[in-house]
Amino acid sequence: MAGVVGPLSGKAKGAPFCGARATPPIVVHGVLVQVSGLGVLIMGDSGTGKTACGLELVGRGGLWIADDAVVLERRGGVLYGRGHERTKKWIAVRGRGILAARSLLRAETLLDETRVHLLIRLIRSSAEKGVVRNGETRSFLEIAGMTLSCRRVAAGGPSAKTADEVIGCVGEYLAREKRGPTEEGNDETDARGNHHGIVRFG
Repeated sequence: MAGVVGPLSGKAKGAPFCGARATPPIVVHGVLVQVSGLGVLIMGDSGTGKTACGLELVGRGGLWIADDAVVLERRGGVLYGRGHERTKKWIAVRGRGILAARSLLRAETLLDETRVHLLIRLIRSSAEKGVVRNGETRSFLEIAGMTLSCRRVAAGGPSAKTADEVIGCVGEYLAREKRGPTEEGNDETDARGNHHGIVRFG
């Protein structure tokens, strides 16, 4: 499956989760940032602008966790993400090469790990793939044994525009969490009726 590097060998190094046994971590290809307190995992094909979008989000007040290789680990009923030991201090910037994270970002914007709440899939618009646009029902994706809310966003435009779309998805997620289940039905049930198939990673 594209985007999945595979299981991580060795002992997991994330913070302990009391009272629950951690599942074996896996590694996925993507960018992990925190926006408005939510862990946002940005995935997509090479060249879709994941890193540029992540840096734009950090420039607007977000926090940076990982680029390229993101380690995901389920602890109890919560999914956490962090940078891989080999790559967590580096950021691959298109046209500039691989740079030290601290040379690009302020120390206070760098975070070791975060809970992962939302998955964004950057997709090049095509007749085959299509793009989920604002206002459409979200879908879900199963990754590392956890089901995450997933939104698809058009790739290829300016990073500022892509970041706007991601911030909009974060706002929708927060509003939905505040609202809770609606009278029209359970959000997850509604979304599953309109999803593009549950993809299982790990």
